[in-house]
Amino acid sequence: MVKTPVEAPDALLRTPDGISDEVASTLPVAGHTAVAALAAIGLRSGDTVLIGGAAGGVGVFAVQLAKLTGATVIGTASEGTFEFLRRLGAEPVAYGPGLADRVRAPARGEVTAATDLFGTETAEAALALGVPPSGSATP
Repeated sequence: MVKTPVEAPDALLRTPDGISDEVASTLPVAGHTAVAALAAIGLRSGDTVLIGGAAGGVGVFAVQLAKLTGATVIGTASEGTFEFLRRLGAEPVAYGPGLADRVRAPARGEVTAATDLFGTETAEAALALGVPPSGSATP
Protein backbone atom coordinates (compact mmCIF):
# COMPACT_ATOMS: atom_id res chain seq x y z
CA MET A 1 0.00 0.00 0.00
CA VAL A 2 1.41 3.40 -1.01
CA LYS A 3 0.75 6.16 1.45
CA THR A 4 -0.16 9.60 0.20
CA PRO A 5 2.17 12.28 1.57
CA VAL A 6 0.57 14.55 4.10
CA GLU A 7 0.87 18.20 3.24
CA ALA A 8 2.30 20.38 5.97
CA PRO A 9 1.54 23.93 4.80
CA ASP A 10 3.63 25.46 7.60
CA ALA A 11 6.68 23.48 6.46
CA LEU A 12 6.48 24.55 2.82
CA LEU A 13 8.04 27.73 1.54
CA ARG A 14 7.64 29.44 -1.80
CA THR A 15 10.82 29.80 -3.83
CA PRO A 16 11.63 33.52 -4.09
CA ASP A 17 11.52 35.13 -7.53
CA GLY A 18 14.86 35.04 -9.29
CA ILE A 19 16.09 31.90 -7.51
CA SER A 20 15.81 28.45 -9.01
CA ASP A 21 14.21 25.64 -7.02
CA GLU A 22 17.56 23.83 -7.11
CA VAL A 23 19.40 26.75 -5.51
CA ALA A 24 16.62 27.43 -3.02
CA SER A 25 16.65 23.80 -1.90
CA THR A 26 20.33 24.06 -0.89
CA LEU A 27 19.95 27.15 1.30
CA PRO A 28 18.74 25.37 4.46
CA VAL A 29 21.64 22.91 4.29
CA ALA A 30 24.22 25.69 3.97
CA GLY A 31 22.52 27.76 6.66
CA HIS A 32 22.28 24.91 9.16
CA THR A 33 25.90 23.95 8.51
CA ALA A 34 27.02 27.53 9.23
CA VAL A 35 24.98 27.58 12.45
CA ALA A 36 26.55 24.27 13.52
CA ALA A 37 30.09 25.47 12.70
CA LEU A 38 29.68 28.64 14.76
CA ALA A 39 28.03 26.76 17.62
CA ALA A 40 30.92 24.27 17.66
CA ILE A 41 33.39 27.07 18.37
CA GLY A 42 31.13 28.83 20.87
CA LEU A 43 31.24 32.14 19.01
CA ARG A 44 30.36 35.14 21.18
CA SER A 45 29.98 38.87 20.79
CA GLY A 46 33.38 40.51 20.89
CA ASP A 47 35.22 37.53 19.38
CA THR A 48 37.46 37.96 16.35
CA VAL A 49 36.70 34.96 14.18
CA LEU A 50 38.66 33.67 11.20
CA ILE A 51 36.36 31.99 8.68
CA GLY A 52 38.02 29.86 6.01
CA GLY A 53 36.09 29.75 2.75
CA ALA A 54 34.11 32.87 3.65
CA ALA A 55 32.78 33.48 0.14
CA GLY A 56 31.51 29.91 -0.31
CA GLY A 57 27.97 28.67 0.16
CA VAL A 58 28.34 27.94 3.89
CA GLY A 59 30.84 30.74 4.44
CA VAL A 60 28.44 33.46 3.30
CA PHE A 61 25.96 32.34 5.95
CA ALA A 62 28.71 32.01 8.58
CA VAL A 63 29.98 35.55 7.93
CA GLN A 64 26.52 37.06 8.29
CA LEU A 65 25.63 35.04 11.38
CA ALA A 66 28.97 35.89 13.02
CA LYS A 67 28.37 39.59 12.35
CA LEU A 68 24.87 39.31 13.87
CA THR A 69 26.48 37.72 16.93
CA GLY A 70 28.67 40.82 17.32
CA ALA A 71 31.95 39.24 16.24
CA THR A 72 34.65 40.81 14.10
CA VAL A 73 35.00 38.63 11.01
CA ILE A 74 38.13 37.94 8.97
CA GLY A 75 37.41 35.69 6.01
CA THR A 76 39.67 33.81 3.64
CA ALA A 77 38.77 33.97 -0.02
CA SER A 78 40.08 34.64 -3.49
CA GLU A 79 40.75 38.29 -4.30
CA GLY A 80 37.88 38.36 -6.79
CA THR A 81 35.40 38.05 -3.90
CA PHE A 82 36.96 40.63 -1.56
CA GLU A 83 34.48 43.43 -2.29
CA PHE A 84 31.54 41.06 -1.82
CA LEU A 85 32.88 40.01 1.60
CA ARG A 86 33.42 43.64 2.60
CA ARG A 87 29.75 44.33 1.80
CA LEU A 88 28.86 41.49 4.17
CA GLY A 89 31.00 43.11 6.87
CA ALA A 90 34.03 40.82 6.75
CA GLU A 91 37.67 41.77 6.37
CA PRO A 92 38.90 39.54 3.52
CA VAL A 93 42.34 37.96 3.32
CA ALA A 94 43.73 35.83 0.51
CA TYR A 95 44.14 32.18 1.27
CA GLY A 96 47.41 30.41 0.53
CA PRO A 97 50.89 30.19 2.04
CA GLY A 98 51.56 32.83 4.70
CA LEU A 99 47.90 33.06 5.76
CA ALA A 100 48.64 33.51 9.47
CA ASP A 101 50.90 36.49 8.70
CA ARG A 102 48.22 38.13 6.53
CA VAL A 103 45.59 37.67 9.27
CA ARG A 104 47.65 39.38 12.00
CA ALA A 105 47.16 42.92 10.65
CA PRO A 106 43.36 42.95 10.34
CA ALA A 107 43.03 40.99 13.60
CA ARG A 108 44.38 44.02 15.53
CA GLY A 109 45.22 41.81 18.44
CA GLU A 110 44.22 38.22 18.66
CA VAL A 111 42.01 35.85 16.75
CA THR A 112 39.79 34.20 19.36
CA ALA A 113 37.88 31.71 17.21
CA ALA A 114 38.08 30.05 13.82
CA THR A 115 36.17 27.73 11.54
CA ASP A 116 37.56 26.21 8.38
CA LEU A 117 34.86 25.59 5.81
CA PHE A 118 37.28 24.55 3.09
CA GLY A 119 40.26 22.27 3.69
CA THR A 120 42.55 22.66 6.70
CA GLU A 121 44.59 25.78 5.91
CA THR A 122 42.53 28.10 8.10
CA ALA A 123 42.57 25.67 11.03
CA GLU A 124 46.37 25.46 10.78
CA ALA A 125 46.66 29.27 10.63
CA ALA A 126 44.32 29.60 13.62
CA LEU A 127 46.53 27.31 15.70
CA ALA A 128 49.59 29.34 14.64
CA LEU A 129 47.74 32.49 15.76
CA GLY A 130 47.08 31.00 19.19
CA VAL A 131 43.45 29.95 18.85
CA PRO A 132 43.03 26.95 21.15
CA PRO A 133 41.77 23.75 19.47
CA SER A 134 38.49 24.12 21.40
CA GLY A 135 37.92 27.46 19.64
CA SER A 136 38.27 26.17 16.12
CA ALA A 137 36.32 23.69 14.04
CA THR A 138 36.30 22.13 10.62
CA PRO A 139 32.81 20.77 9.79
